[in-house]
Amino acid sequence: MAESAFEAHPGLSPRWREVAADEPLLSSVPWLTMRAPKADGEATTFLVSSATTGTPIAGMFTVTADGGVADPAFDVRELLTGSPRTLMPGRAHSTLAVGGGEAGSWYPHLVVAYPGYESYVAGPGRSSPGIVDELVDGIVEWSRSNGHKAVAFLYTVPGQPHLEAALARRGFIRLEVTATCDLVLPGDTFDDYLATLPRKRRTEVRRERRVLTARGVTTRPAALADVFDDLVRLRLNHAARYGRKVSEEKERARLTALVERFGEGHVLVFVATAQSEHDTLAFSVVLDHRGEWYVLDSGADYDNPLHVLTYFDACYYVPIETAYDRGVGVLHYSLGSWDAKRYRGCTLVPRDGWVLPLTAELRDLLDHGGVGSLVLVDEPQDTPAAAVE
Repeated sequence: MAESAFEAHPGLSPRWREVAADEPLLSSVPWLTMRAPKADGEATTFLVSSATTGTPIAGMFTVTADGGVADPAFDVRELLTGSPRTLMPGRAHSTLAVGGGEAGSWYPHLVVAYPGYESYVAGPGRSSPGIVDELVDGIVEWSRSNGHKAVAFLYTVPGQPHLEAALARRGFIRLEVTATCDLVLPGDTFDDYLATLPRKRRTEVRRERRVLTARGVTTRPAALADVFDDLVRLRLNHAARYGRKVSEEKERARLTALVERFGEGHVLVFVATAQSEHDTLAFSVVLDHRGEWYVLDSGADYDNPLHVLTYFDACYYVPIETAYDRGVGVLHYSLGSWDAKRYRGCTLVPRDGWVLPLTAELRDLLDHGGVGSLVLVDEPQDTPAAAVE
């Protein structure tokens, strides 16, 4: 008698909360209900449940890429061919010489990843090789039966050896895709954090903060409702600066959704203001999930000369000081601005991709395509703290 049962569910399974109750932010129900539409593809969740109790013990979230529909970050062809619409436009390019092939060679294909660039098995079953094997086999066979040309586990996180072993055994092609940035706070105080930085960086941080003080600039936590309009204004300003199309209505809805889904006490805002002015010069939005902080948004008033250096105070120094005060040990800074983040103590965390061609045509294309890796090309240091647009 089978000890477990595999199931596929269109969209987000109503039982997903059972498997993801104790999981990180990106697989949580509030996050997926808010962010999954960004993947812009048909979503399917896969679960392995105990055959005796019926309780879900492992699961993964997926979207189907169907040429020109899916978010390019959830489209293997877009990533491998170095299309201008790749993961981070203008900030990464592919060394994969696959040439692309005809679009029909690729679509549809299944991408196993959570919105926000992570892929991992949710639930306690991740520690069982047999359960992970069943989950991977079920996903692959479901994809075959639904006419998919490939299955890709994108942005896999370190620390799930059973998943990596299962993918390797089944002939998935592994490639380096990108990296996110985490800051693990040492010791108990901001001085302990500074002590981990190279001497030159410590001196620079102190200098930056003295300059801001001399200008009369103060960075502090603020209630979202009190600075809501300023945040929307600066987000639109930021989008225009980097050529992104973002509507005011969409930005207001997104900030409102954060509070509605996670609760006002879990959404933190840090703002930099000048004593001589009412308007916000820079800000960051941080989400507290299970005692870890995720830096989601940032922006600055680039037309105001006083904004210089405020980005670093609002995204790093004051959130770090506040995290120490509140007993938080980890800040997640996601993608982009790698140099800026490394300079401030962050560690790069690799995000790999695993691709399994399900057709002979696509297998041949990848086998002869010089599969390699994506090369990180750093961006200006005043861009958003987290690339979870």
